[in-house]
Amino acid sequence: MKYPFVSIIVASFNRKEWLGKCLPPLKEINYPKNRFEVIVVDDGSTDGSANFLEKKFKWVKVFSLAKNSGAAIAKNVGIENAKGEYFYFLDSDVIPDRDALVELVKVAEADEKIGVCGSKVVNDYDNKIQTTGDYLSVFGQLIHRGMNEKDVNQFNRTEEVFSFPSCGLLAKRKILKKMKYAFDPAYFIYYEDNDFCWRVRLLGYKAVFAPNSVVFHRGVHSIEDIKSISIYRTYRNKLWSFRKNFRTPLKQIFLLMVSATILLGIIYWKTRKRWHYGLSVFRHLFDHVNTGIDISKIPLKKQLSVLSLKI
Repeated sequence: MKYPFVSIIVASFNRKEWLGKCLPPLKEINYPKNRFEVIVVDDGSTDGSANFLEKKFKWVKVFSLAKNSGAAIAKNVGIENAKGEYFYFLDSDVIPDRDALVELVKVAEADEKIGVCGSKVVNDYDNKIQTTGDYLSVFGQLIHRGMNEKDVNQFNRTEEVFSFPSCGLLAKRKILKKMKYAFDPAYFIYYEDNDFCWRVRLLGYKAVFAPNSVVFHRGVHSIEDIKSISIYRTYRNKLWSFRKNFRTPLKQIFLLMVSATILLGIIYWKTRKRWHYGLSVFRHLFDHVNTGIDISKIPLKKQLSVLSLKI
């Protein structure tokens, strides 16, 4: 097997404790030690993460940002300082299986049209599935395949999906050369990984699930763990993604359906006392967006075909 050089990129903000769990397994992964590097981008943490990394993990390359700039920018900084043919993105609250990386590389190397690959993401506390890749509904909802299901090998096939979260995402360097950026810096956090995969597919590459690659991710135990600002940013970034990745008339059609779904979501979160922003999120329908690719050159049929549409 060929072992391309891989840059493992971990963006982290105030997660010193989790870095102590995430990084040690990376030193023991089933991949040649001289064929990967580990980069941590400390996103302006105030919990002493940078000093902790310098003392405890001298084999890790650490880049510290002066202020909290968001996961999208932190990951882009990691890319700018990486030398790999591949970038493997992990969240700092993830513990990768020993074979997580090598299994992704096996799948990615099998087809030059594969642009990104994703791991099976499992809860760290009960081993239930978080996602085996995502589909996108016509109403803009991300459908996480297998979410909350017990893993009994029902997702054991290598197959194409719409997108993956960046808590276990492998990307080829060559595709980034065709984009203005990888992760949209305006997003700050949330949906930036789905937007990235979306553009990968618009460029004609595949997003493929690697069933034998597994990462264990800190799960959300209840809706009380979800912050209001997180919901707001997810809705805002979703609107931006539909504005960027479709052109007229598809853009207007889908934005109408997505807006209706967001409105229903606002009503739901309002009843749970988790929404404090009124209808202000809809002003982002009129924001200027930086597309990252020239969407005018992508035929409308292609814009539709890249979606794994599910009702």
